[in-house]
Amino acid sequence: MIESIPRELRGPHPWAIPRAMLDLVLWGAAIAVAGGSGRPWVTALAVVWIGAVPMHDLLVHGHDGVHGLLSRRRPLNEVATWATHALVGLSGTAYRSFHLDHHRHLGTRRDPEERLLAGIAAGIPGWAYLGVPVVAHAFVNTYPFRYPRWAAVRMRAAAELVATAALHVGLAAAVGVRAYGLFVLLPILTSLSAVVVLRSICEHHATNPNDPWTHTRTMNAGRLLDVLWSNTSYHLEHHLHPYVSCHRLPSVRRALAAEMVRRGSPIDDGLFRTAWALLWNPQHVRS
Repeated sequence: MIESIPRELRGPHPWAIPRAMLDLVLWGAAIAVAGGSGRPWVTALAVVWIGAVPMHDLLVHGHDGVHGLLSRRRPLNEVATWATHALVGLSGTAYRSFHLDHHRHLGTRRDPEERLLAGIAAGIPGWAYLGVPVVAHAFVNTYPFRYPRWAAVRMRAAAELVATAALHVGLAAAVGVRAYGLFVLLPILTSLSAVVVLRSICEHHATNPNDPWTHTRTMNAGRLLDVLWSNTSYHLEHHLHPYVSCHRLPSVRRALAAEMVRRGSPIDDGLFRTAWALLWNPQHVRS
């Protein structure tokens, strides 16, 4: 039985959309600093920053949108969910299909994350996560078309992909092909991919699939990463209560702390250290 939490913790948080807008400001500021400096090392730092912080945090909020947690107004939630995914080349509807199936079928052969990793390496060793950036966009964007879905879902995903392509053509035209390549495509392919791999391997690799309290690892990632990544390291708390905004997940942990200890939930310190160790772990799940 999953422990209950206070009712006021559920639903969208008023900071959600303002925080996503702040990510856009941080993204633009990095471009402005790099352009004003003209130094290659400043440009390199800007690329790393854009992918690892504002882009990644936009996806954290896009993920909340998939669960209806960006706004209580559904049209605003859906537009924001599309935009946060489209900026990194994904369909929000396709990701919703993928991610909600992950929640429904966690730890089974129908879990799309398990299918993705199994397609990279049989047995899903830790290093299989390194292949995620190579195939993730294609796997997620085509997901509704490869597995049973209502025709309306497929049509919406197709329309979003067309709109996403138009958005990126518009961005390239607005800022120039060189700036678009440097500050949009390159962060997606480098630092964003790297942090997604590091975070993802910590979430489910080498965990016990027999209990919802142990099949997902949660992290003490440190206050800085909690701020920069909007508490996305609280992954067990999210799986136990998926309709709680990322901005309230620390409160969920406080509410569940004693039960998590009693159940033996995996809580690791240091995201980067944990991810590095798990990369070399050959066992995806523990019986």
